[in-house]
Amino acid sequence: MRTRVRVPLNGSGAAVDFDDCPNVFLHRHVQLMNGRQQLALAKWPFPDAQHARLGHCVGSGYFAAQLGTAVGLPRDEVLALKIAGLTHDIGHGACSHVIESITKLYGVEHHDMTLEKLTEMQHVIQQYCDYGLVRAILEGEHALSPFVSSIVGGDKVDYVMRDRHHCGFETKVDPRHIYAGARLVGPERRLAFEHRTKALTNLLREWWGAHTEIYLHKEVEIPRAMFRRAANFHHDATGWDCNDIYDMLDSDLEALFRSSPSAASDLQRHIDHGAQYHVYGALHHDMQEPENDTVVTSLKPGEFTLRHAFALEAELSKEAGIPRHGVIVTVSDGIDRLHAKGKANGIYEVGRDGVPKPFGDQHPGVVNGLEHDTYRHFALRVVVLPEYWEKARSSLPPLAEINARAEEMARQPYDAVKR
Repeated sequence: MRTRVRVPLNGSGAAVDFDDCPNVFLHRHVQLMNGRQQLALAKWPFPDAQHARLGHCVGSGYFAAQLGTAVGLPRDEVLALKIAGLTHDIGHGACSHVIESITKLYGVEHHDMTLEKLTEMQHVIQQYCDYGLVRAILEGEHALSPFVSSIVGGDKVDYVMRDRHHCGFETKVDPRHIYAGARLVGPERRLAFEHRTKALTNLLREWWGAHTEIYLHKEVEIPRAMFRRAANFHHDATGWDCNDIYDMLDSDLEALFRSSPSAASDLQRHIDHGAQYHVYGALHHDMQEPENDTVVTSLKPGEFTLRHAFALEAELSKEAGIPRHGVIVTVSDGIDRLHAKGKANGIYEVGRDGVPKPFGDQHPGVVNGLEHDTYRHFALRVVVLPEYWEKARSSLPPLAEINARAEEMARQPYDAVKR
C-alpha cells in the first residue's frame, strides 16, 4: 500500500510514512485533500501556489508528532497527534477557506464538518490508537490540542512554511530549533518553551507575514471575491445545498459554476480567463500604503461583513445600470479573527524565574507591532468587470460617498442587512 510520501518540510523535503496507520492515510476523507488546493485562487500573483491540502495535512501530522516526541510523550500519544494532524482539515470542502465565507452564511463550519467526518473514521482510527484521544485533541480542549492547533502546533507551523515556500518567500522558521526547547509543565501538562525567544518571535512574524503578504494580497482577495459571489448567485438561482462542497473536488465546484443558469457562469468564465477586473477605488483605514483612488475610512476589521458587501454591490450595480454581478466589493475577510495577542499568549515561555508565562505578555512590543499592522492591511475595494467598466466609471458615485454608505451599513445590525 502507498503509505510513504515526500513533501517540502523545513525548507527542503522529507519522506513521511504512515506505516503505523495506513488505513487512516488511505481513507477517502484524507485522500480527497489531494484534489483540494491549500491556496485556492492564489495562482495569479503566486503561480506555484497550487499545492494540495493533503501535503499540508501530512506536514501537520509530521510536526505535531515531532513536537510530541520532543517533550517525551509515549508512543501512543505521539501516534494520536500524528493522526490528529493528518485529519484536522478533512472537513474542508472544495476551494477550502475561499468558499467557507459563503457556507458560514448558511450555518456550516468546516471544523464541525471535520468532527462529523472523523466520526465516520472511528473504526479505522481505533485500529491504531485511542479514537477518543484523537477526537478530544481536535475538539480543542485537551492538553495535547496545542500540539496541533496552537501557533507552535503542527497546523500553523506547516502552513506558514509551506505556503511561504510555494509563494516564493524566504522562511527563517525551523521547528527543530523551537521544539528543542519544549517541555511539559505541571500536572496539567502545559506546553512551554525555554530560551527560544528569537525562534518564537520569528514564527509569529512569519505567521503574520503569510497573512499580509499572501492571503490578504489584493490579487488574491479579488478573484476569491468573484468566486464567492459565483457561489452566492448559484445558490440563489438553484437552491443549491452548500453541503455538497464537502464531497467535491475544486474542479467539481468550478465545473458546477460554469454550467450554472445564473451569473455564476459569467464570473467563473472571468476567473478561468485570468480574473481580469478594474478597481474603481479602495477604502483604507490606514493610508501608509495608499492605492490610486483611495479614501480614508473609519471602518475597522470585522465591522463590514460579506453581507454588507453584497448589499452595497446591489446598490452600486443598480445605480450604474449594469448587471448585479458587474460590481464586486471586496473586504479583507477574516482579518479581525487573527488576534496576534491571542496567538502569542497561546505560547508559554519559561521566564527567568522558571515560571511559564504567556509569550505575548512577556514581549508586548512584538505583539503590539503585529496588532497595529492589522489596520494597515485592512481595505475594501470596489471592483468592476471589464465589459462594464466604461459605463460604470461614469455612473458610480464618488468614492467618498461610497465610503459614507459603507460606514452607515456597518452600523446596522447584521441581520437587518439585505444581501
